[in-house]
Amino acid sequence: MKLTLNEIQNMVLESIRRIINEDVYIDSRKMNHKKKTAGLTYTSNTKYNKGNYNSAEMLKTDKMELNNANVYLVPLKGGIQSYNITDIKGTEIMHYFKRLWDNKETKINVDVDGSITEYELVMLKQEEEEFFKKFVHKIELVVDDFIQNNIVDAETIRAISIYPVKSSSNFNKKMAEMLSQISVHGLPVQIISDDLLLKDLRNLEKDDDFIKKNQEFYDGKFSQTMQDNYGTVQQELDTTLAKQKALREVHALIPTLNAQADKVLQYYHVYSNKEASPKVLNRMAEAYKQYYDTFNTITSVKYIDYKGNTKGIHASKNIAAIPYTKGPSVANRSPRIWEMIAPYLRGTTSPVTGKRYTQMNVCKWSEKSFEIKLLSNSIRMGMRNIYNPNTDNEKLQAELDKIKGTLFLIFDDNISGGATLSDICYQCKQLGIENLLPITFGKMRESNTIGQGIKLSTPDNGYNLQ
Repeated sequence: MKLTLNEIQNMVLESIRRIINEDVYIDSRKMNHKKKTAGLTYTSNTKYNKGNYNSAEMLKTDKMELNNANVYLVPLKGGIQSYNITDIKGTEIMHYFKRLWDNKETKINVDVDGSITEYELVMLKQEEEEFFKKFVHKIELVVDDFIQNNIVDAETIRAISIYPVKSSSNFNKKMAEMLSQISVHGLPVQIISDDLLLKDLRNLEKDDDFIKKNQEFYDGKFSQTMQDNYGTVQQELDTTLAKQKALREVHALIPTLNAQADKVLQYYHVYSNKEASPKVLNRMAEAYKQYYDTFNTITSVKYIDYKGNTKGIHASKNIAAIPYTKGPSVANRSPRIWEMIAPYLRGTTSPVTGKRYTQMNVCKWSEKSFEIKLLSNSIRMGMRNIYNPNTDNEKLQAELDKIKGTLFLIFDDNISGGATLSDICYQCKQLGIENLLPITFGKMRESNTIGQGIKLSTPDNGYNLQ
């Protein structure tokens, strides 16, 4: 059998990959039982990970070590590829890096003589710096390769724009700052505001084009389990969208609710320690009724599932009290507020609940953020407009003007199924942004179970993403 030179080279590279480990892992040799810390080790060019405490938790960096543009690729909607520098196994090591610049601890459970104890993950500064140095160099190689092989007229690229996807941590922003020092073709690098796009519900809808391309799958069972209460994938998607639509409508009432809370608290701050006239207390009671009714309108939101059943949404998944509301603690003042107004509400029934008014906390509220990561990948993939352009048109246009004529590098912390990153790319295309290059810190395993281990259906041959 004759082998081509390219085939021989691929065989050699594959053999090397099987022998060499490049990882960030939890090192049992770096356990400090006195301080309750567990050290991370970054290795390259070693035969195995010495002292690997947990093989289910590691960051594989083998492609990062290669001096080329080879990375972990994940296809996105619209035929775009996401370039992912590491392969993430587990979550806690990824959390360590995400929280690095927020000064937040990441802890793991360690078995110490049969007793489970929490240990904080730590890493030597020298290894941390070495890791990020190679990480940034790898991105330089990826950017250089992308410009050469994916942009028809590379001479038209005047700069590199780095867009850190908006996140609850500072990780993406800090990485953008680090990447702003990259050197490719002598091009200047600029950071685009993470407020370019907002992750909200205002235009969330079904992605009909994508579903049509994958109609057989979306018409199939949502779960592989025979004995369950789920319908088709599309029916479950419709139920999810109905729920989000109902939330969107009631969340529009939150500014009104907070204004009503302010009104009640104004009365409280003035009259909590001095006598108020019946007329004033009656006005305070009326303000309280408005607050009470609006709160219960928001928390009694209903939606209809694919079976036609009316479902409610628990208040804890709908709305959240804003901490540190002005004045004495909410727990202390709420009974006093009720004491002041209760005589003026005797026998009065709320038109929302159909029951008499009762004591409740008076404070400011915010909507619970849309946790798309809690949804199955098949549901996420069937959605569009998870992200939306900033509503400040002047600010949005200023950022778009900066982006024109540049390579647009989108940086996010991780990717699993690719739904959110696909939506970001879609929104950017809708805004007229060209030369999109999505890069993530690492590729994570995609979960295909929900609840008590219920296994979900997946497309036999993957999604049609074109």
